[in-house]
Amino acid sequence: MLIDQISLRSLNHAKQLKSMGPEPKTQGAYFYITDHVAIDADGALKAYHPDDVGKHCRNDPHIGLDCPANAEYPNTSWWQKALVLDPKNRRRAYIQPSGSAEGFLLSKTWLNDPDASETDPARYVDSTAVPYIVFPGDVYPQMKGTGWKGDAGFAINLNSGNSTAFIVADRGGGSGARLGEGSIALYEALGSKDPSPRKGLEKPIGENLFVVFPHFGKAAEHTWPRSQNEMAAQTDELISAAGGLEAMRNCAKAFSGEKTE
Repeated sequence: MLIDQISLRSLNHAKQLKSMGPEPKTQGAYFYITDHVAIDADGALKAYHPDDVGKHCRNDPHIGLDCPANAEYPNTSWWQKALVLDPKNRRRAYIQPSGSAEGFLLSKTWLNDPDASETDPARYVDSTAVPYIVFPGDVYPQMKGTGWKGDAGFAINLNSGNSTAFIVADRGGGSGARLGEGSIALYEALGSKDPSPRKGLEKPIGENLFVVFPHFGKAAEHTWPRSQNEMAAQTDELISAAGGLEAMRNCAKAFSGEKTE
């Protein structure tokens, strides 16, 4: 299966987190630690612009936050997983006709509001506003115990202590995708000053610990949309049941120790 080593190790360490909390509701939780960083712009109003098509993703200045080539637009059919189709011509991507992002392509996320129109930007999870993580590839979300869109989680930078609640909101990245991809808002919360979907982080921020609570998205009254306060309240409750932040840090120390043995 096309899963990177850190993801497999993290699943092997799920029992370590299961035993931390006395309450059964945390028993499915698992964690992983990685210094790998990839920034996902999907869901942001200004993620992609059609005038950026054909530009070099790293070297050329862009109007949008990300490079259309990273969404494989317009050269393959894969872009249809990342961009909203134009309802009048489903062979091309939808261009926002008005508002602050007029002229930009509309990108979508795996997690969305099914009651909203496909061409409504509010249907999707905004990378610039909401801390979210990306499940890598197509295989990882199908693995038993990894979780599903809308699930809650908590991330902490092991160098600075910066932390944030997050939600599982996107998936993909191809066969080479790895755990560690997340939204712009996620990496801002973890301490990066200018996380770029095209160029990554300006400066490395070290290792991050991610705790995922699989299938707890289903326990929420509304999987999406949800407010930051709702996400934080649910995650605080789950972290507390698992033993608190100190237990998270102890898991990190134990995990790091096993990697060096």
